[in-house]
Amino acid sequence: MEQQETALLSQWRQGDQESFDEIVRKYLPKVVNLAYRYLKDRSLAEDVAQEIFIKLYQNPDSWKPTASFSSWLYRVTFNACTDQWRKRKQNPESELLENQEISIANGPDTLLIDKETAQRIQQAIDALPQDQKKIILLYQEETSYEEIAEILGISVKGVERRLYRARNKLRHLLKGTLA
Repeated sequence: MEQQETALLSQWRQGDQESFDEIVRKYLPKVVNLAYRYLKDRSLAEDVAQEIFIKLYQNPDSWKPTASFSSWLYRVTFNACTDQWRKRKQNPESELLENQEISIANGPDTLLIDKETAQRIQQAIDALPQDQKKIILLYQEETSYEEIAEILGISVKGVERRLYRARNKLRHLLKGTLA
């Protein structure tokens, strides 16, 4: 973590409102994007992000400086999204329309793809087990293996194994559907 960010986080933890506002400006778009890609509902993603930052504001000690702030924040986002996903699964009448806009992040090796292809890929990602889905989403965010390991609480080798399995599963799920 760079010194400027460390100072900003320290000032926030000491009660500086402007520092907290700067943290929100910096991280809110990332949290909303990650939540949206997980939940596929922009409004729900924004609600989840807002709840995360409200809780953070109310309890600045919830983040411990022993972990990088961004890794901790991604973990909190995943946990909040998983909770929302479980609630939606238990309450199917709240399920969203199938024709939502699908967003696939432009990762380092992603080409421009049409909406239909994006939908097929997103459906395949959604079909992955939750641990593999998280790995793919973080990988698409261009998160380093080390940071993914920290976010998920696993080793870098564990990240490599899960990513390998997730890619293979995606290849299997998409076999014959992409030209």
